[in-house]
Amino acid sequence: MRSITLLLLILTMGGVFAVETITLIARPEGGWRTVGLPYIARISALGHLESLIVDELEFLAPSDGPIHGLFIANGNAPAAFTSIKATNDTLIIGNDGAEAELHFAKDGIHVIARNLKYTDGYCLRLEVTKNLARIKSPVTGLEHELPVKGNVSAKMRLIAYNGASLTLPGDFLYAGGKGYMVKLPWMLQEGPEANYVIEIAAAPKIEDLVKVLPKAAFQDFTYWEGGAQPYYTELTNMSPDVFRGSLIIALRHYLRPAPTTELRQPFVLGKGATKLLTWKLEGLEPGLYIAEIRVERKDVRGTCCFSRFVYHASALKPQTKPADFDAFWARTLEEQAKIPLDLHITKVKEVGKSELYKFDFAGLLGYRCYGWLSVPLDKTKKYPAVLVLPSSGLHAIAPPLFGDNTVGMAINISNMDVDLPADQYDWRTWPAPYLVTGILDKNYYSLRFSYAVLARAAEFLAARPEVDAENMLVTGSSQGGGLTLIAAGLYPKFKAAIANVPALCRLDWNFEIIKPEYFPIGATKGSQPMISRTLSYYDAVHFAPRITCPIWVSVGLFDDVTPAVNVFCAFNAIPGQKHILVQPFTGHGGGWSHDAAKGVWP
Repeated sequence: MRSITLLLLILTMGGVFAVETITLIARPEGGWRTVGLPYIARISALGHLESLIVDELEFLAPSDGPIHGLFIANGNAPAAFTSIKATNDTLIIGNDGAEAELHFAKDGIHVIARNLKYTDGYCLRLEVTKNLARIKSPVTGLEHELPVKGNVSAKMRLIAYNGASLTLPGDFLYAGGKGYMVKLPWMLQEGPEANYVIEIAAAPKIEDLVKVLPKAAFQDFTYWEGGAQPYYTELTNMSPDVFRGSLIIALRHYLRPAPTTELRQPFVLGKGATKLLTWKLEGLEPGLYIAEIRVERKDVRGTCCFSRFVYHASALKPQTKPADFDAFWARTLEEQAKIPLDLHITKVKEVGKSELYKFDFAGLLGYRCYGWLSVPLDKTKKYPAVLVLPSSGLHAIAPPLFGDNTVGMAINISNMDVDLPADQYDWRTWPAPYLVTGILDKNYYSLRFSYAVLARAAEFLAARPEVDAENMLVTGSSQGGGLTLIAAGLYPKFKAAIANVPALCRLDWNFEIIKPEYFPIGATKGSQPMISRTLSYYDAVHFAPRITCPIWVSVGLFDDVTPAVNVFCAFNAIPGQKHILVQPFTGHGGGWSHDAAKGVWP
């Protein structure tokens, strides 16, 4: 193995820089091994961080093993590290798009990720192959399961080669592509640095010794009624000895800052034994609850996992709507109807057996709506149609291609075209301008254009000669899911609606309590009442009672972008045929497909 301690210059896109405190030793198989840090980092020939070695404990694994290591990613494609530098206790690795700083501390290795150019937020990842179902410590013999699919609520623990453990935030684990990914961090924008900790323990921790599986009385962890309700935890002893301890469940209402209830049960588990503990939930106010499940033995306590459940879901209701809410929106649609459509539509290309068009038309406040329209080439009959509503932010909109038997329409609500070059969408402007422009006056709030144009788009779609106007579906996810509730409330002729993880529900909670990152609407003491009043006219929960078509709604209990407690308030207000898919261990994603509406639409 040759050393390059005399050539400590790393070539980057901007030239060269000196590395002062690290020695890189070339590995015969390619890549590098660091010397001179409190730990050893192995970098593969492809420029990925294969493993970390701390006090002879090796975390991660070589590139031919089941764990593929940490790497910078641009989209789904791994991108090689092109820069490496270090201080006495910190290693910084990256490329021109992103970088990660790994700081060695007593409580673990802290990962600080910075997005320099990439806009998708995938700065640092850990990949695990799909055929790896369990990780086993060769020293202790303890096995640790990996989830089969989807997001998980608990942390994901990987076992080092000699039995120590490494913990990553499991909320970033999902199935996709070639393997399971842990993304560090999630959606990093040009804001404060995101800091995640890789926790390292020299031996299995107490929470490694007992496997806990939470179970509710209902598979979707939703209790529609109040009163006394059962909750269960299945415990399995993973240690080589009899385990005597206590299980603790700390319950916190999602809208409250502190734990509200702590439940405790002692237990004894023989080696390899499994036991089901039964708990009683009662005296709780309606809402979404976070359950932190801990194990304790001889004053040593560790968190095993988290679960969430909805208690007395039927009692979650919208806040009082303004007395003139319906009159305001009737006046708004009347005002829009007086504005000439001023339609511009151009054929772009043919895709398969469909024609793709771009269009734009006029709306309120001097704004224009831009969108895509796909139409089957065969004009001898009318077709069912789908109106797709956009997720939040300033970005391009994908053409709605549904094959040769469906008309598709997708629109933007931000007064911007649907296919601009990426650099013309100022994604760093957050929140998007349309969430704040004119917010002090309900008549001039830019969402007035955005909401009203949903009805105009539906009318335009229904008037197309290729469209069966009695067979139109409206759908969207996230912001698009909230817009779906609003569109179905403003335009009563939709045949069906599918609103996945809908945003824009209980804007009062978002503004006053939850304050999600995508909705940081600042307010002074003087402006807060005006903003609150404006938002009350734009809350999707107030459009829900107007929905007359069958609707399918989805929600993830681990979704902190569109929290379940908000979504249930809207769902409960829908008077007609409705269905809800509760995903108890899923975050902001997933939901119903178009097949959910089969039999109703088309």
